[in-house]
Amino acid sequence: MIKIKPTGAKLKDFRFYWYNKQQLMSFSRYPEINLSDARKLKEETREYVVKGIDPRLQLTIKKNKIAPQEDKNTTPLFSEYALEWKKIKIEKLYIYIGREDALKRMDTHDIRPVYLSNG
Repeated sequence: MIKIKPTGAKLKDFRFYWYNKQQLMSFSRYPEINLSDARKLKEETREYVVKGIDPRLQLTIKKNKIAPQEDKNTTPLFSEYALEWKKIKIEKLYIYIGREDALKRMDTHDIRPVYLSNG
């Protein structure tokens, strides 16, 4: 789909559904990329969607030339996210002493036992 903005800019967009939500992905402005290349990109992204791969992630990998991770065990655990969240809460929001103790207990009483019991 070619979108022409009020400023006169011409964009090549691709609409697709990801997890039952409509997504819009813009490739580039018209003079920077010709229409035939934009069509090729659209077909490539459509193939990613059919295969169940997020095309936005693939475009980011392609732009930054990031090597895909082959090891499946590199995904962060929930406990890592929780610890990062706790760190942000303590540093950015300057939580007073009572809350800081509660956040410390959260790690030992709530997060770690579930992680350790599931192996």
